[in-house]
Amino acid sequence: MKSMALKNGLLCCKRRNNHVNSYALKVASLCFKAPVTRDVSLLKSQNIMNVSKLSITVISLILLSILLSGCSVIRSSIGMMRSTDHFIAHRKDHRVLYEPGAKIFADRIVAILPQSIRQIENRQYRHFVEPVKVYVCASKESFYKLYGVKCKAGVSNKLLLSPRVMNEPENIYLYLTHELSHLHLYQQLGLLGFRDLPSWFKEGLATLVSDGGGAQTVSENEAIESIVNGKHFIPVSGGFFGCFNQKSSADKTLSHHMRYRQYMIFVSFIKNKDEKEFKRFLLSIQAGVNFSKSIQESYHTTLDQLWQDFIKNIH
Repeated sequence: MKSMALKNGLLCCKRRNNHVNSYALKVASLCFKAPVTRDVSLLKSQNIMNVSKLSITVISLILLSILLSGCSVIRSSIGMMRSTDHFIAHRKDHRVLYEPGAKIFADRIVAILPQSIRQIENRQYRHFVEPVKVYVCASKESFYKLYGVKCKAGVSNKLLLSPRVMNEPENIYLYLTHELSHLHLYQQLGLLGFRDLPSWFKEGLATLVSDGGGAQTVSENEAIESIVNGKHFIPVSGGFFGCFNQKSSADKTLSHHMRYRQYMIFVSFIKNKDEKEFKRFLLSIQAGVNFSKSIQESYHTTLDQLWQDFIKNIH
């Protein structure tokens, strides 16, 4: 009886371990740009089966540490895993998918999507590397289940739009283009690579290339006045997969639209300083080069020095 119980216990542990490894593989494929293989014969032929198991263990431990730190990567991972099979591909443009009840909203997106895509590809200097898909949600609740954050639009492993955007019909194009900027970077860097970038840069770039999307209620003059008066964000270099060093404490004292407008003005300053080098800088980031290293190699200076130059220029 004892031997039978032990055998059953071992089988149960084996099944549970397989389930954990399967989950780790799924999460890893979402977090990293490179696909994770489950082809055991290929791994054996390369004689790296043990390395693969170690990699899965390391990835699992990294994700666990992120969870314990309260990182939103994990908080939103449940939403990322949810099925979107019930979304309907729009008959006029299959890149737009909508939930039952969101057809009118989807019609608006279909009409503006081609121009919005061209704008991002032109201003971020590269084509999208994967097909663009926009998921239009029928309710705020549905959006929250899929994205994990209560807002109007977002990009996790897909671009999602909340019907709250429809409350501002004059800004739909701005919101869509802003999120497409994020999707453009996400496709090239993967989840963790994208989150590794500092918030001020991701949001500043998206606000800039969308002509102000996300900062509509704050003018450039208002943002400059706030900076001159010492009420401004402090740029940080990012890192740690978006869990730490993404925002300074000063960022939290500003309203959402004030932050985004200030972010945009700083990114615009970096671009106008030398657009040729800005293109090199942005393409370097899209190639996966470290943020600080990309600045150094493109501008031959540091982020701190660029910020000091910016503050002098503002005054």
